[in-house]
Amino acid sequence: LTIDNNLADGVGENFIQIQIYNLAFTSGDGLEIAGNTVRNIIRMGVELFGAGGTRLIAPVVRNNNFSAWKSNATAEAFGISVVVGQGAQILNNTLTGNSINANGTYTYGAGLGGYGIELGATNSLVDGNTITGFFTGMVFQHYCDGSTASNNRFFAQAQDGIRISNALSMPKTYLTIQKNYIENARLWGVGMDPVDYKGAVISGNQVVRRGGFFPADSSATSFTGIQLSSGLTGTVTVSGNTITQSAPSLPAGFSFTGFCIDGNFSGNAY
Repeated sequence: LTIDNNLADGVGENFIQIQIYNLAFTSGDGLEIAGNTVRNIIRMGVELFGAGGTRLIAPVVRNNNFSAWKSNATAEAFGISVVVGQGAQILNNTLTGNSINANGTYTYGAGLGGYGIELGATNSLVDGNTITGFFTGMVFQHYCDGSTASNNRFFAQAQDGIRISNALSMPKTYLTIQKNYIENARLWGVGMDPVDYKGAVISGNQVVRRGGFFPADSSATSFTGIQLSSGLTGTVTVSGNTITQSAPSLPAGFSFTGFCIDGNFSGNAY
């Protein structure tokens, strides 16, 4: 199944929603969603989902442009959600949330944002995407072991650029977060919940934060470039990342931390 080169302006819920079922015969393989341009969405640009363990091999979501979520968008205002199957390829999409005002200032809060990309498919690749103005730019969610986020560009997320979640209390192991550019995520460049993420490699990323970019920076905002949380049962490697504060002077209520370790991490390499 190929869904490509469509143009839509004004979508009631999702632009594309596909539920994959466990069937006795091969189904769902060869899915490609490419080259679509969609504006004014309430919920999700693309949603692929199904019961745990459902079979869907190597779906491709590439070169789409989703933007301008409606003002009544729900907290599930996601760009792309793939939470089924394995070997997904989410490539070169442009996702622009609804939290950037016309004058370039930023708003955030309940109902504004959601996830740019939600990944819950094992051994998947998220590469070359540009994601602006969501709550979280990309989240590793559900079953996503062995997946990679690389060469993506994240701008002005209300919480974090990339997050490793503890959804379903499932480990998120052997992830690679590599060569991404994250600019002005409000609280974390790369953040995570307490979860087992052994085998993770976080390398070659560039994180830039300008104190004062958000209005709340002048009251009480604490930013961390890369955060490691507790829950590990094995080693992780964090290397070759660049974390920069770019403002010439900081607001009085703003604090900046490049790298934060929360918990016991013996035997790891940084």
